[in-house]
Amino acid sequence: MYKLLSILAIIVPFAVSAQNYTFSEYQRDANDVDVHIDKPDGFNCLSDTSSEIRNPLTLDINPEFRIPGCGHHYPTIGWIYSAIFESDNKDALLMYPGLFKYLAPLDHLIEQEIQASNSDHGLDVRPYLTTIAKEDMTQYANADTVIIYEFDIKGKPVLGRYNHCIGIYTRKYAHPNLGLKIITNSIGPAKKDEYIKTMLKSVRYGNDVSAEGKKWEQDYPGAITILSQSPRPSSHQH
Repeated sequence: MYKLLSILAIIVPFAVSAQNYTFSEYQRDANDVDVHIDKPDGFNCLSDTSSEIRNPLTLDINPEFRIPGCGHHYPTIGWIYSAIFESDNKDALLMYPGLFKYLAPLDHLIEQEIQASNSDHGLDVRPYLTTIAKEDMTQYANADTVIIYEFDIKGKPVLGRYNHCIGIYTRKYAHPNLGLKIITNSIGPAKKDEYIKTMLKSVRYGNDVSAEGKKWEQDYPGAITILSQSPRPSSHQH
């Protein structure tokens, strides 16, 4: 419980202060924790300029989904997003999540997102995941591990027109884990691969291991547990 309260003490102030949070401020905060984020090629920043975007933004994945034993729906399971870009041809959004310093154990959000979209809190989500962990990860944001998955948004489409999500979860030791998102409609495999590459090209982890990052890893181990067990017994208590 103490750890949960410690996490909330970081997340809640961030969510409140994220109003009118600009991309340049987001880049600055990412740099502070050794994550370098560039403007994605072929995309325009909506979160700085568009009245359509609420900052921060959440996804209405499934308004009908209920957490067992709680009785309430959980439509915005997952992350909040502070930087949102739309493609020049207006067929996709790239969404960058809020940064919670070195907060590590966030892979349960992947499980919740996929389970919510499928209306199944007991779903084993591992068949939905593509895991990348190579010796050379320079093409994958210099992360240690990248997980890619997809789901449909059953609630309100983002901006009223985007209802399919490609999730990209990046994990690097002693760095923030990121829940990146590509939100689109019907695009072919070639376009999908292009946008995944664009997203990953725009993010690069450094190799610094700070004392604070190591301490966060000790307090909140960041191992990706859903790769070995899903559904997790505690997954509905987060």
